[in-house]
Amino acid sequence: MLVFAVFVCASVHAQLPPSDTLLHLRTVEISSSKVKRYAAATLQIEIDSLLIKTHYHQQLDQILSTQSLAHIRSYGPGSVSTISLRGMSPSHTATIWNGLNLNSSFLGLSDAALLPVFFFDDISVVHGTMSSLTGNNSIAGAVALASSSSAHQGTKLMLLSEAGSFGEYKLAGRLDVGRNKSYHSLRALRGRAQNDFCYDNFTQFGTPHTIETNAKSATDAIMYIGNYAPNTKNNMSVSLWYQHNERQIPPLMTAFESKEFQNDSALRAVASWKRFIKKGFSNLQLAWLNEQIFYANPLNGIESLSTSHKGLVSHELSYGPWRWVDLGMENATENINASADEYGANVEELRASSAFAANMQLPRRTRMTIQLQKQFVQGFDPPVVFAVGADKQINGDNLIIHAKYATGYLVPTLNDRYWIPGGNLNLRPESSSSMETGFFLTNKRKTSKVAFQIYRMMVDDWIQWAPTLSGYFAPANLKKVKSQGVELATEKSFSSQDKKLKFKLIASLNDVTNVEVYGNPASELIGKQLVYVPNHKLSASVSISSKKYFANTITTLTGRRFTDVPNTQEIDPYLLTNISLGGHYSLNKLKFDLNFSVNNLMEAQYQTIAWRAMPGRSFHITLLSTIN
Repeated sequence: MLVFAVFVCASVHAQLPPSDTLLHLRTVEISSSKVKRYAAATLQIEIDSLLIKTHYHQQLDQILSTQSLAHIRSYGPGSVSTISLRGMSPSHTATIWNGLNLNSSFLGLSDAALLPVFFFDDISVVHGTMSSLTGNNSIAGAVALASSSSAHQGTKLMLLSEAGSFGEYKLAGRLDVGRNKSYHSLRALRGRAQNDFCYDNFTQFGTPHTIETNAKSATDAIMYIGNYAPNTKNNMSVSLWYQHNERQIPPLMTAFESKEFQNDSALRAVASWKRFIKKGFSNLQLAWLNEQIFYANPLNGIESLSTSHKGLVSHELSYGPWRWVDLGMENATENINASADEYGANVEELRASSAFAANMQLPRRTRMTIQLQKQFVQGFDPPVVFAVGADKQINGDNLIIHAKYATGYLVPTLNDRYWIPGGNLNLRPESSSSMETGFFLTNKRKTSKVAFQIYRMMVDDWIQWAPTLSGYFAPANLKKVKSQGVELATEKSFSSQDKKLKFKLIASLNDVTNVEVYGNPASELIGKQLVYVPNHKLSASVSISSKKYFANTITTLTGRRFTDVPNTQEIDPYLLTNISLGGHYSLNKLKFDLNFSVNNLMEAQYQTIAWRAMPGRSFHITLLSTIN
């Protein structure tokens, strides 16, 4: 009961027919709407917009670590943080912003520590294979991010200021302007942190009290979102996002000094033209992504510069010839141009894909969806992937049962193929198959909700870097991996006049093991848990709110993780408790939201990556001012 009394403010639901009122989703013109139209039997955790607002001072990795079932592999505050769903590799989870896949062309993953929550209006975590809808990098699922312009006429200004422990501060602003047929949103952010926290270094004799060094981080970012609707049949939008990060890389707990640092710059642009036609619409989208990473280690005389340019053109056509069916087709072309000091030469790659989807509303309150996709990549032949799912409403919309079968793929990254030494041009794409089923249950007043999912997934040709006889590491298609488990998300709310009390619980049990090692059927690695995959994760929370104040507490439990392939060394489980409280104040057209929060209240000593120190208790105060 104690665990259940601690809460997560993220709305949970199984994917339902578009007309179902349980979703309460705001309309956002992004590609993730394809998931809402065509994905059946999908567990989706959407973080509540009010919760996003109270976490404006955080990065994406921080809010996902407590408000979702994603496991965040963090190297420390300000350092690299990756997202893992269902125990899979971070490269198996796609991060999509306004239709653009943010996963790195070099590593195949996204760094959630570089994504400020202040820039997003919607954050959703979609579980299960999504390759037939979102393409590469989504064997385990996807994180869908949306930034939109306000649909209200007039002008709105929002200013954010935050100060926290370990020399952290953040200043941000947002200006929304709506005039007639056009809407504009301009956002800017500046953040700095020393990250000079103290920890007990158990790797050193006497477990000395140690201050983290060489851990500073800096973020400067600006984003513009524009939308223009000249008439009821046309809608044009543009999204621009530039960000520059500088961060030092602290030493391992076993080391005494580090001078390493890394600078990341990214320019992202998306433009789309959506035209509504009879019984459907067409959507033309152009996207551009330019990324640069500079890494240096002065102590070893190492400097490395990596640059990538990615252009994308896609066209989606959605057509509903009859009331009971919705058909969708999409064709896309992508060009990647990359260079890295370790490649020896520029790399250029052309990709294309064709996809088809159908959403059918069948008799007896049953919905069925079918998706197909084929991607074409220079030098590779990824398999045709598909998904078939169905859900059925029972007893009105109070109970929905669903099932799904899907296949997926992952193309080897540029580093996998071109890194010198070790790159392997003979790698095969990974392929997967998965089955899942579950239910969504709610009462008539929608004050109680339960979502339950059970799944099983197999991944063939898993790519892993391993030592070679030549003395360096190289990637190879080494093994087959099985992932199976259960996921649960529940919430219960009580309302009385202007007050609301809400309890939430999300939990997962994962079993992710090697089932075959190619060329070695008697390998001792068969049956071993994958490294850094927790057996279980649980987040429970309770919150109370009114028109004047709010309070929230959340406890997250992360299970043990093995740090070596034979499963002989492990990191202990850890329990983190965060609390926050604040109030809402107004003065004429001015509105103020004051928030005080404490992270790691019990000052737990823990690690998410071996020998990487994590901070103890920290305090944060945030003031959000709004002028309408």
